[in-house]
Amino acid sequence: MTELTLRDFVQIILRKIHWILLAMVLVTVTAWVYFFAQPDVYTAEASLYVLMDYTDVSGTLHYDVTTSSSFAGDFKELIKTPQVLAETCKTLGVEELPKSAKIDVESVPGTRIIKIQTTYTDPAESVRITNTIASVFASYVGKLTKSDTISLASDAVLPKEPSGPRRLMYTLLALLATAFLGVMVVLMIAVLDTKVRSDQVITEKFNLSVLAQVQDYSKVIDKFKRQPRVGGHTLYECLDDNIREQVKLLSLNMRFAAMDEPLRSIMIVSTTAQEGKSSLSTMLASQMGEDGKRIVMIDLDFRHPSLGKFVGARGKYDLLSYLEEKCTINQLIVKTPIPNVFVIDAKQRASLATRIFESKKFDELLEMLYKAFDTVIIDTPPIGLFVDGAVLSTKASGVVLVVADGKVDFKSLSATVSQLRRGNANLLGCVLNLINKRNMKNSYSHYSKYYRNE
Repeated sequence: MTELTLRDFVQIILRKIHWILLAMVLVTVTAWVYFFAQPDVYTAEASLYVLMDYTDVSGTLHYDVTTSSSFAGDFKELIKTPQVLAETCKTLGVEELPKSAKIDVESVPGTRIIKIQTTYTDPAESVRITNTIASVFASYVGKLTKSDTISLASDAVLPKEPSGPRRLMYTLLALLATAFLGVMVVLMIAVLDTKVRSDQVITEKFNLSVLAQVQDYSKVIDKFKRQPRVGGHTLYECLDDNIREQVKLLSLNMRFAAMDEPLRSIMIVSTTAQEGKSSLSTMLASQMGEDGKRIVMIDLDFRHPSLGKFVGARGKYDLLSYLEEKCTINQLIVKTPIPNVFVIDAKQRASLATRIFESKKFDELLEMLYKAFDTVIIDTPPIGLFVDGAVLSTKASGVVLVVADGKVDFKSLSATVSQLRRGNANLLGCVLNLINKRNMKNSYSHYSKYYRNE
């Protein structure tokens, strides 16, 4: 469960305010239409007076006010009995009272008054029903008690104005209820959300440096996959300036995090699939290639190879082919359309990758690549799904953990970080990737303003 401050709550509400406002508008309009479609109703009211009497031993008649008040509550219930209602229908000349007619009976506290109210769409009929019930009930109680216990205090009169429905009040209540429920739902979802969405959380909870925050570029990826190299552009060239600036920042911060140690190899890892690990590897290689560095990328995700699709070049052989001596190193390494960037492709296999990484020939291959290229970028399977990346992490000069915005939960990310640290990997930091525009920090927007002014 996420720990949130008051400021976080306000920011969450503001981010979702458009959905809350939309719900308020829809519910308010619906309530307005519904209540205004309802017919006007009228309430007629009659009053009964309850007075209990008794005769003492001397034959004197007395009226007991206290007893009369307590009996008013009993009579309130007796009015609703089938006998009273049946006699009322008989007097009115109907088989049953209208189903839409609402009959209310209440006793006024501290008095001997009983009020009978009938609410109905026909004002004259509401008066007729009310007065008939009052008359029938007075007669019924008289026969029951053999005395004039109840008398009619006031007849119902024709109401001049409708008593309902209170359209404006109900509509306003619907509006307020929707606003309250909308805010509560948004906050509850945020509190129960265990997904990682903040660089602050990554820094505080996992003690990791956030090397870069990259805005969501998934639409660009989808378009590039469908039409690779459209107009001769590479994937990196298809990205906007904001994203490219963050990739440059990633490259710079990696060197700072390495404490001036040469980054001969960089391993890009993630906790789960679909976090943008392979695409970010390609973007990083492209940026470093633009700087004049010779880069070779190794796709070691044998279960789901992706680098070849992103760089627009597929190899006939892969690492396993080389280790089995089915090809030479020159046949293994493929030049890509990206300047200064080469790739060692992977074929989809179900092989035991950890055994490959632990082989002596793999170590020898890395040494040859270190001599031929400035940097080796290694793309591995997600650590949260397979152990391959964790095993290989000790062979890399530095490890960068990719965390997609809202994709991975705290528990899974914590397990990934712990696994890398237990293996003594040189964890340089992480990249908060594929961030929704609304979640970008204010500082990120400064880049946008800068580029627009150039």
